[in-house]
Amino acid sequence: MGRQKSELKLAYENMMRKKKIEIHLVNLEKRIKLQEQEVKRSSRIMAEEEEDVHQLDKLGMQSLFQTILGNKQEALEKERQEYLMAVLQFQGAEKNLVALKYEKEVLEKQVSGLFQAEITFDNLFNKYEKTISKKLDEKSKAKIKAIDLRILNHEERIVEIREAIRAGKKAEKILTKIIADLSEVKTWGNSILKKKKIKIYGGGSAADAKEKFLYHAKHDAQKANILLEHFEIEILDIYKQFKLDYRQYIKSFTNFLEIFYDNLITDWIVKEDIKNTSYAIETIHDKVLRILAMLDNEIVKTKEYISEEEQIMKMIITNF
Repeated sequence: MGRQKSELKLAYENMMRKKKIEIHLVNLEKRIKLQEQEVKRSSRIMAEEEEDVHQLDKLGMQSLFQTILGNKQEALEKERQEYLMAVLQFQGAEKNLVALKYEKEVLEKQVSGLFQAEITFDNLFNKYEKTISKKLDEKSKAKIKAIDLRILNHEERIVEIREAIRAGKKAEKILTKIIADLSEVKTWGNSILKKKKIKIYGGGSAADAKEKFLYHAKHDAQKANILLEHFEIEILDIYKQFKLDYRQYIKSFTNFLEIFYDNLITDWIVKEDIKNTSYAIETIHDKVLRILAMLDNEIVKTKEYISEEEQIMKMIITNF
């Protein structure tokens, strides 16, 4: 009986996983189409920024003053900075698209291996029913069958909760890194911490350190976006109406990076924006931690439900 129930449990998990993957694939197809549009949009912006750099580089000094105010070298550097931002945005969009397509490929392989999951479960459940039918009356059999299905549902729920917890911990880890990086940026005006900055971002000028920080921060923002999206999807498997509402907080961080790149770290604009951005990231970080605690508690509660159902089943069999 024990082996039969283990096989039944595995078959149920496979059947539910197949349904979950099929739903994810439908949503994934929509996300891929949206990401392809984003790649095209960022590619167009990158090409426009690159053309701006070429055009400004061709301008003579007299033409420059007729076109814009200020020093040509400064204006050219500004255009190059904007071009770099556009390149990073395009690379991030392309990377996200590749990740989505790879995820789709993996899920399609998984679902193809589960194409008979429903049939397998039905066959095993029918065998299980025949086993218990030899010992119990019809009323007791119906009760046992209902209890078994509820237990299988509870056990599958624990599997889904654990998947959500794993996704949440990954998201929490990258958010912790972003918070630490923002705290580090706050100290850049402090000469005492200059050696620490050089150790993390390398030697060279302040502009070099700024570019290195920007490159890694952009990558972290894109990674956080993907991990939080995965976390939200996993939670939706458990709580159908749940919304993590993380996008506004990550958008706050990416907006800060653009302001940061266009200003010196000593500028009050950047310093003020660091406060707002740190608060935004800390807010979503705290929310992720609260959800992880809630999920841990949900596992405990679900195990208690299983225990209660098993006790009821034992009473039915004992009293028969």
